[in-house]
Amino acid sequence: RGLRLAFNAHLELVEGGPVGREIPINKECLRVGRSKKCNIRPNDRNVSGLHCMIEKLPLSIRITDLNSTNGTSVNGKKIARPTELNDGDLVRFGGFTVRVCQYAALESDGAEAAEVAELIIADKETGADEPEEGVTMKANGETAAQVRAALRAEGLV
Repeated sequence: RGLRLAFNAHLELVEGGPVGREIPINKECLRVGRSKKCNIRPNDRNVSGLHCMIEKLPLSIRITDLNSTNGTSVNGKKIARPTELNDGDLVRFGGFTVRVCQYAALESDGAEAAEVAELIIADKETGADEPEEGVTMKANGETAAQVRAALRAEGLV
């Protein structure tokens, strides 16, 4: 029907730079470090050249420390292996801390997306603007699994 469930995420800077700045996770793999090979390059000597890697999977985000000198922490604990990130997790590398923000979104090229969005966010105080054709709509507060279940219950997927 032209509808697809998309998993989206971004990092929100909470310490070490312009607080509130959002860094979209819009590639399958983002590298963090001071090297020119990295997508995210903090200007911090406590961040290694190739510090960590953030992977966007179909319905989750995973972070891997790349044997950095000072390590990568998730919610205050240094990670030693690839770690799945959850909405609200705090990730620290060097003097920077970012909050993980994840959400499911419905994407469509057609007008029926407005109907589907209303089904999913009905009776919720989301503060979202009324959906328009051809735009991504966030199902605020819903996980990807909850959105998929709602779509299945309505026979839309």
